[in-house]
Amino acid sequence: MDYQKMYTTLFNAITDALSQIETQNYGDAKETLISAQQKAEEIYITAQNRGRFFQKRGERSNAAPARSLPPCYRHSRLTGKARLLD
Repeated sequence: MDYQKMYTTLFNAITDALSQIETQNYGDAKETLISAQQKAEEIYITAQNRGRFFQKRGERSNAAPARSLPPCYRHSRLTGKARLLD
């Protein structure tokens, strides 16, 4: 799992969003955060899928099962609204 890439993606977006908020560009800040959230989610999903592929081939995966992660909010690409994952 590439936690460093997810962290960097989110950290940079937060920094950009804070700058946008300081200049009262709230809509841009929101879009920056949503985009970064979706990118981090894509990194995570890709790593999970890669882990399943390797498990099918008899290799080990270090990826944590999705149910072992704490609940979090994410922006749904389908509804455009944040929702709680359990």
